[in-house]
Amino acid sequence: MVFCAVYFGTYVEGRRLLGPSARSAEGNGSVGGYCSGSTSNAGGCALGNFVAAASAPVAGGFAGALAWTVSYPLDCVKVMSTWCPCNEA
Repeated sequence: MVFCAVYFGTYVEGRRLLGPSARSAEGNGSVGGYCSGSTSNAGGCALGNFVAAASAPVAGGFAGALAWTVSYPLDCVKVMSTWCPCNEA
């Protein structure tokens, strides 16, 4: 439960943070916020399209790493509390 909450929360926020830089400003040859094929600023559009395409894997990787960092120690405590023979007398 903790893993899913951390993962999806981080993923959504990561996509939100990476998203605006992937979209070009209106009036810079953009169509619907993304670069069109015929622009004078082709270098900026290529970079914007790359960031747009890479935002999901980057956000997912960061979200996965953070979720495991948070949930793994909690899982270890849970397993040790059920496995520990210290309750046997």
